Amino acid sequence: MKILAFAIAVLMICLGLTGLVWPEGLVRIGHFSFTQIGLYIIAVLRVAIGLALYLAAPDSRTPKTLRVIGVLVCVAGVATALISIERAQAMMDWWSSHGSGFVRVAAILVVGIGSFIAYATAPRRS
Repeated sequence: MKILAFAIAVLMICLGLTGLVWPEGLVRIGHFSFTQIGLYIIAVLRVAIGLALYLAAPDSRTPKTLRVIGVLVCVAGVATALISIERAQAMMDWWSSHGSGFVRVAAILVVGIGSFIAYATAPRRS
């Protein structure tokens, strides 16, 4: 599970770096994913990622923090499944209306959280 959590962290870092380099493209990709099926897929992925982080926590460098992050991601997944398409699109429109600087700040947060998870789940040197 720890290897899966590390892979998730690497993907988060890559996604965040994409947002830093190409914020308009990231917003465009986000708009395409906002369909009823797309929201359910995102919800399932969030819950799965949250569970992977939660289950990897005991073997990590920071088990309590990784558990909290895992629970928060699971809650975000459930919340994603419960919101309507119109509400999700309104949230995306609000997020993207603040310009590329706002998207880049959010991307920096994703890189930071991904980096923390990578540190917490990275293989230990012997």
